[in-house]
Amino acid sequence: MSQSQPTQPGSTEAAPPVLNFRRLEKLQRLFGVVALVLLLLVCGAIVAASFKLRSQIAEIKSNEEFIERQQRAIVTCVNPATVLNPKQAKEVQQIIESNVPPGRDTERLIAARVYVHIRRNDQLERAGNIARLLRARGYIIPGIENVGDDSPDRTQLRYYQRDAVTNEDLRNMTEILAGAGVSLGEPEKFESAGVRPRHYELWFGKDF
Repeated sequence: MSQSQPTQPGSTEAAPPVLNFRRLEKLQRLFGVVALVLLLLVCGAIVAASFKLRSQIAEIKSNEEFIERQQRAIVTCVNPATVLNPKQAKEVQQIIESNVPPGRDTERLIAARVYVHIRRNDQLERAGNIARLLRARGYIIPGIENVGDDSPDRTQLRYYQRDAVTNEDLRNMTEILAGAGVSLGEPEKFESAGVRPRHYELWFGKDF
C-alpha cells in the first residue's frame, strides 16, 4: 500500500481562484453601454441614410418634371399646332423666354416668338394652319393656348417693344395673316415689364 508523502516543511498549497464579482459587474455594465452606443450609432446612420434617400428621390422627381417641361417646350416648337392648357402654356413660355437674352442690342440675333391664343376649340385647325405659315417664315410658335372668354372680340396682334426689327416683324406677320384671310386691325402695343425683344402674341377673337 502506498503511503502519502509527508508535507515538506515550508511548502504551501496553491489557493483556489477567487472571482471578483464587482469587477465582472463593472465590465458587464461597460459592455452594455458600448452596445447601446453602437446601436444608437447604427440607428442614426439608418435615419440619416433614409433622409438622404428621400432627398435623392425628391431631386430625381424634380429633375424628371423639369425634363418633362423641357420636352413639352420642344414638342410645341416642333409642332406649332400643339394645344396647351393655361398651366402648360405658362411653363412653355417661361422655358423659352428664359433662354432669350434680355438685351436690346442683339434683336436680330434673337428668334421671334409668337404666342397664339384661340377662343374656341373649333378655331384650332385654322389657327394651326396659320401657325405653320408663321413657322415656315422663321417664327417660333410655342403651341396654341385656348383662353376662352379672355380672348378679345376682334383678332389682335400684340407687341411690347417698338424698333426697326419689330416694325419688320409686324409687317411680315401682317402680310402672312392677310394672305391667310385673317381680318386684322393695326397691331396693338401693350406694356409689360421684363418682356424680351421680339415677343409677340396673336389673339384670335370672335371674328376668326
